Amino acid sequence: MILSRHSGAESFLRRAGLWLLQAEAENNLILGIAGEIATTSKAPPHPPYLATIERDGEIVGCALRAPPHKLLVSRCPVEALALLVEDIASLDKTLPAVLGPEAVASSFAQLWTKRTAQRARTGKRQRIHEVRQVSSEIPRPPGAFRPALESDLELATAWAGAFLQEAGVWEPTDPAQIARERLSQNGLFLWENGEPVSIAACSGKTSNGIRINLVYTPPLHRRRGYASACVATLTRKLLQQENRFCFLFTDLANSVSNSIYRRIGYQPVCDMCDYFFEQ
Repeated sequence: MILSRHSGAESFLRRAGLWLLQAEAENNLILGIAGEIATTSKAPPHPPYLATIERDGEIVGCALRAPPHKLLVSRCPVEALALLVEDIASLDKTLPAVLGPEAVASSFAQLWTKRTAQRARTGKRQRIHEVRQVSSEIPRPPGAFRPALESDLELATAWAGAFLQEAGVWEPTDPAQIARERLSQNGLFLWENGEPVSIAACSGKTSNGIRINLVYTPPLHRRRGYASACVATLTRKLLQQENRFCFLFTDLANSVSNSIYRRIGYQPVCDMCDYFFEQ
């Protein structure tokens, strides 16, 4: 078994892209981030870690990290994870976290803690969903769907911050930067009923799909169907734009959001888990 580091996302995708696309929904985060790194003209503040692992000339696993964010690991055998742990530890014996399919992330965390002085703490259990057709039974609340405008940036920044706080995102993330990036990419949308009442965004384009994220409704406007309508309308819009499917992550502990997405038509693909590492 051989591990290869790639100097750039283009090389990584040339070698691993077709393999990752065999499970496009499951691998949408790695594909989307690698695609963004490959197409951006701005150099990242820290070189990304991009690795493929092969057995007999065939890809069996991939990993990506864009520091300071967590390591992303695809589905792969334990022997591949052992190679990955050794390679990363040879660069730096501290790692903030890992995210991957539940069994893979758990195995990586066990191997990592044996190899380094860090301890592992179980993080959030999440589920990847995909949809190819939106349910026609979603009730439409009062109001209308619209793209966010430059004048919405301050509100979008505040709501992005509230979303990150509620979601328990620990990574160094700037809400203003997220809102600005989504707006500049025409990927930020609102449901408005006299005033903005809900928000949703999209990013992470893959060959055949795109990820929906940043879904947030302020407490004052919840349980009125605004988020359902916003996500359903955005999903339908994206599917009409030559995307075969849309993806999203849910927190398995949040039964409300999981039921909302099921009603829209999202189907479970695989469960993910992250592990945080501490000294």
